[in-house]
Amino acid sequence: MKGFHFQPIGNDTPRLCCCNTSIRRAMRSFFKSRIGEYPMVEAFCVQDLSSEDLTIYNRVLDIVVEVSNHNRDELQMDSNIDDLGIIGMDADDLIEKVALEFNADFSTFDFGKYCAPESIFDFTYGSRSPLLIEDLFNAAKNKVWSDPPPREPKQKTSSEAIEDWLKFGLGVGAIYGLLRLFKTIH
Repeated sequence: MKGFHFQPIGNDTPRLCCCNTSIRRAMRSFFKSRIGEYPMVEAFCVQDLSSEDLTIYNRVLDIVVEVSNHNRDELQMDSNIDDLGIIGMDADDLIEKVALEFNADFSTFDFGKYCAPESIFDFTYGSRSPLLIEDLFNAAKNKVWSDPPPREPKQKTSSEAIEDWLKFGLGVGAIYGLLRLFKTIH
């Protein structure tokens, strides 16, 4: 699978897999700037990411943090974050937001593949959450550069064309009538 991968280690802590040290630093910096804590993310050599891929991945992570923080506020959860801070996150909220952001079609996503029995994600204990992040990144990456096909102009039926001409004729006739009335008065 293209992109880079999370690999659960030991106690199901997600491990970010990439071989470039600067990317690893960028990921840590990303989380530190947004959450205030270093995530449990370590390097695991797989492949390099291009700057475009890193931009896409950063945006996906932004959305994950936004959805997580929104749900955390709604659930009035403790604001102390000692993991990736992705607690109380519903899969459908996250998938919908990423799909809208990247104009991607996620209709084939298997929600059951990611959902814990209680449908809550917790990066500390749930090994399925990294899988969701990876799939979101790869789907966004594959869709982000593909524009929707151009729409062909809708062809009018003959009755619609006649109706348009009648409206146009009535409009012209009304204007002509008003001008004649105005000329007669003056």
